[in-house]
Amino acid sequence: MKYIQTLFIRDDQNPFVDTFGWVSPCYHLMGLTLSCLTLKKQLGYLYLYCNRRARELLIDVLELPYDEVHESMNDLRLHYPQLRVLSKIHTYAQQKEPFLHIEGDVFLFERFPERITSGSVVAQNIERLSDCNLHAFNTGILGGCSVDFFQRYFAEAFKYMKVDIACLTATDARRFNIFLENILCYNMSKEENITVEYLLPQTYNDNSFLGLDKFHEILSGKSRYFHLSGKYKADEFTCRQMAKVLHTLYPQYFYRIIALFPELAKEYDGIQYHSESERIYLSNSIKGNNDSAQGKIFTWKPKNLNQISSKDYDEFAKKINIFLQKSNSFSKSYLNGRDALSFYWYHRIMEEDQIFETSPVIEVIKSAYDWARLFREYKSFGMDYNTTDCGISVRGNYYSLIISELNPDGFSLFDIDEFEAVILTACQSPVDKETLIDYLNKVEDSEIKEQPRTEFKTLIFERLKHLILMKAIQPVG
Repeated sequence: MKYIQTLFIRDDQNPFVDTFGWVSPCYHLMGLTLSCLTLKKQLGYLYLYCNRRARELLIDVLELPYDEVHESMNDLRLHYPQLRVLSKIHTYAQQKEPFLHIEGDVFLFERFPERITSGSVVAQNIERLSDCNLHAFNTGILGGCSVDFFQRYFAEAFKYMKVDIACLTATDARRFNIFLENILCYNMSKEENITVEYLLPQTYNDNSFLGLDKFHEILSGKSRYFHLSGKYKADEFTCRQMAKVLHTLYPQYFYRIIALFPELAKEYDGIQYHSESERIYLSNSIKGNNDSAQGKIFTWKPKNLNQISSKDYDEFAKKINIFLQKSNSFSKSYLNGRDALSFYWYHRIMEEDQIFETSPVIEVIKSAYDWARLFREYKSFGMDYNTTDCGISVRGNYYSLIISELNPDGFSLFDIDEFEAVILTACQSPVDKETLIDYLNKVEDSEIKEQPRTEFKTLIFERLKHLILMKAIQPVG
């Protein structure tokens, strides 16, 4: 079986500026890198099909260890920028032996089973398309041993490409991608009565998450295949979990990518890299010079605030800036060591029952409006949402979790609920899971504790997991 990947970068695209559907260009490069490295480790020999600009990025800049590079798409021209599937079709058409094409947002931590590597036609899973009620392949992986079938598929795809491309609008071009690859290939396999091997046996809706983002389950072996398609890429929390894996398992590539982005590189300047940073973190040496944090101020403010909400926001922003001032004394090497080791935290706490505590480089801010959610939506979509439009104008008791970070803002901000805030308070001193459950069961005025103990325990563990992945709860020792 020949394992292959494709990357095509148009002349008008800049991989250091354009996001390619990810939260940021940095995460895009980290995704491509982690995909190549994990596939290479598990599968052995890996081929890349690309154009010159893609080769320059992946091979010359990122130095990824592809075994063979085929610069076969220099003459490929896309009628519409959205027709990204054409580069993959171009790659498929060149295959003359059994192959498996693997997307650049797929990460693998064990070899594919024999039924996948020997199947006539192989795909990730079946999807149910919500806007047209059709079934299609999810092509996180696509290929197989039936080379004749794929040659027939390529021939049929090229027919549609010649006839239909000239008639497409820019909007239709996005849908044409799905038809040309996902729907057409699926329908042809059905018409020819070919048995298809699916890596994931379940049929999913196209707009539903598949649970293929559980990077915290790598160490336990519960999750070994990951595919950050669609919504996953646009979710910063998920991208951070992916980046955490690269940072821990392949630090030299992580720092290489950081160095390509000046704002990020500034944050890491002067850091004692990896093993020394981990030693600094484990020795609890929090204090240190953080020159990149000097002068950072929280300046964002939503529009159209009334007198009451504006006063509450000003108090919220003041607390953020006080936290940023305090962050000036946090050692950058300590934060880097924390980030590198946080990959292990979930496993050590939830699987190995290690005692844990609240991180010393976080704070919880209480407010009458949900400013953290509003800020995260602004960061995700780049829009100044009106408080009324967002439904944030409803007064209440809201909790924001701020965490010191090595990023241009100097922090990350999450909206958490009251129960999570109580957990963080309960963990100010080291505790184990059973002690935490007993403590929370005694908390006054809690409607949650009225649930059966098994359900209460499940709820606690779910919230604890969330706080661990945010780096708000850490193992002791």
